[in-house]
Amino acid sequence: MVTLVQFPRSLGLPNPSPFCNKAELLMKESGIEFDVKFEFNPGKGPKGKLPAIKLDNGQLVGDSEMIRSELEKLTDHDFDAGLSDEQRGQAHAICRMVEERLYWALVYSRWIDPAIAPTTRANIFSAVPAVLRGLVWAGAVRGVRKSLTGHGIGKHTQSEIYEFGCRDIAALSQILGDKDWLLGDGPSSADLTVWPYICTFSMADVADTPMARAVKADEKLLAYATRGWDRWYPDMKPAALA
Repeated sequence: MVTLVQFPRSLGLPNPSPFCNKAELLMKESGIEFDVKFEFNPGKGPKGKLPAIKLDNGQLVGDSEMIRSELEKLTDHDFDAGLSDEQRGQAHAICRMVEERLYWALVYSRWIDPAIAPTTRANIFSAVPAVLRGLVWAGAVRGVRKSLTGHGIGKHTQSEIYEFGCRDIAALSQILGDKDWLLGDGPSSADLTVWPYICTFSMADVADTPMARAVKADEKLLAYATRGWDRWYPDMKPAALA
């Protein structure tokens, strides 16, 4: 049986990491039999990051996109079945927009925004012994700041970063329109990538940001969030979206 290795559930979310959540959705949609191992230490992943999957032969495959490729080999499942070539290209572009910019706006909000970072520390680092929590948190924040700067988004002001994030959310709302899913009659790779973000920003117990307010004010995106909960996590569905 394949094992999905991912961060523990927290913040009322299927996973605080949208990449881990995406990997779990990939597993669910592929139809493969799998179990889940929750791991706090990202160093347990083959590339020093999570998620990862452990195959029957013991091989570890890291990175959500590499996990997708491996699942396609193992199951012959096409995550974009039914999409035209044009839609497949659109799915790819949507995923890259979300994972290469909206993700970093989310990271900034969780780790750097002084109004929100304490919530991140209290929830995600609760498993770290109290005597070490301050040191581990400080080291993590240094690493996040370095990554944000290297990406480039960290060189902008907070208001500029949040404006970028809100533009991405507006684009997702425009793409969704009145459809149930972003591109096809059912979830595609775009939805498996995007839904974790809309899920995160729509949740009541996730800290308030302009991105969260944008999602919560958008009836189409809230309905989309609910649709995903009903399909993938009916037993975890938050009361606020019931």
